[in-house]
Amino acid sequence: MARIFINYRPVDAAGHAASLHEELAARFGEENVFIDVERMHAGSDSREAALDAVAASDVFLAIIGPRWLLPGPSGLRRLDDPDDYVRREIEAALKRDVRLIPVLVEGARMPRPDELPGPLRPLAQRHALEIRDSASLLDIENVRKLLAAVERAVQPTAAPDSSASDDRLSDLL
Repeated sequence: MARIFINYRPVDAAGHAASLHEELAARFGEENVFIDVERMHAGSDSREAALDAVAASDVFLAIIGPRWLLPGPSGLRRLDDPDDYVRREIEAALKRDVRLIPVLVEGARMPRPDELPGPLRPLAQRHALEIRDSASLLDIENVRKLLAAVERAVQPTAAPDSSASDDRLSDLL
């Protein structure tokens, strides 16, 4: 089962999630990184599969973009819905004491406790990493910081090829 879980809203951070997934999979192995579109099997219960992956994870990346707290199409904030998948996954990570790293993208700020539903308030106390971007591309230095933070909790399946990683990171800029 995946050891690194990537949580995000497609409308807010799909490009960042895909780029991070690619980098993490190259470093830790595809089988060790869970991202919804890559790891869900046709016909599976997506809710159960995601929660099982959270339970098996060592690291949970909550990618937070500038629209993360805003209302959805219904006019209500998605995070206020107990059935919202982003909320359910973060709650599960917090309950299981999975190392949860908020990743701020596109200039997003860390939410304050009073902006979060009760069960998510501990998220506001987690130290976040910011990935600045230029024309929607990730910056190398902050991605390296994120990889180092993940590596402290998850050992790579093989010795990382830093030159290949640097080449991929350069391609992102």
